[in-house]
Amino acid sequence: MDKPFKIKDAKVGDECYFRGTFQKAPMKGKITAIYELEDAIGIMTYTVGHRVAHESNVAWTEAEIKKMQYTPPPHVEWIKK
Repeated sequence: MDKPFKIKDAKVGDECYFRGTFQKAPMKGKITAIYELEDAIGIMTYTVGHRVAHESNVAWTEAEIKKMQYTPPPHVEWIKK
């Protein structure tokens, strides 16, 4: 897919790439759940297990995700309080 990742376009079983807080390299996995209220998806990776990523840190292709930097999801400060 050549367009930016959006929750409304995602389906369970699709493959995607994402960036996490715990490692610099992007990871690949299959979508296992879609959390529309949080604009996030559940991803089963091939190396580190199940993760949840905000749509701002997800891409359809490896080339796209390599151009992106990790950005904290909105409301992180609110969650910490």
